[in-house]
Amino acid sequence: VDGRPGAPGVPPASRGRDPDVISGGPSYLRSKSASPMPSRPPTGLTTSTRAEAPGIKRSSSLRSTTSVRMPHHYDEDTYGSTLTWDHGSLIIDGKRVLIISGEFHYWRFPDESEWESVLLGYMAAGLNAVRIYFHWGFHSPRRGVYMFDGNRDVDALLHLCARLGLYVLAAPGPYICAETSGGGFPFWLLEMREVRIRHMQATGMLRYDNAFMAACMEWWNAIVPILAKHEITKAAPPPPGGG
Repeated sequence: VDGRPGAPGVPPASRGRDPDVISGGPSYLRSKSASPMPSRPPTGLTTSTRAEAPGIKRSSSLRSTTSVRMPHHYDEDTYGSTLTWDHGSLIIDGKRVLIISGEFHYWRFPDESEWESVLLGYMAAGLNAVRIYFHWGFHSPRRGVYMFDGNRDVDALLHLCARLGLYVLAAPGPYICAETSGGGFPFWLLEMREVRIRHMQATGMLRYDNAFMAACMEWWNAIVPILAKHEITKAAPPPPGGG
């Protein structure tokens, strides 16, 4: 999510250094939270062809003609002036940013009014980012129902992080672990005994499960559009009332 300095609604090229929002999973949203996840697959990138941020020199030892396939869909031609990286740090708006992050579990708070005081405490301890696991089960008490009100209002949370100037590393799961019941999966999914949960080699369930992925798509269709509004490559308008 975008936690960069800059007035909401102003295109990145004209932003100052005010809080915004980055996120990611890791996608980097801009409150300083998410990494851009464009739909176009990346072409092979090389360390020698990456755009150089103004005033930043790269070590010649890193220059190589070896093609590196990036593990996510990141288009540096489109997003590099806003967000890129090298061996030393992320580079946001042409300036080095060392991410110092801590976990923030909004779903452990009984009241969303407590979020800000805790986040301010993080900042006082020297953090400039928070990693947020977005808890599928917390938002979906039953299949097809997704709640984003009260202490489930993640849009308001990301706006808050942006206002405070905190980057957000967004982790929307579906599996989040975090010592949660069922690893963050909703109970209605866990009750579906015929579904292979987390069809991964570590579970012994090697066969792809369409029913599991259909359920995951429900969650992603609900949560990703909210996160996408706050990506560091986009400008997130302030919520009503300026909160």
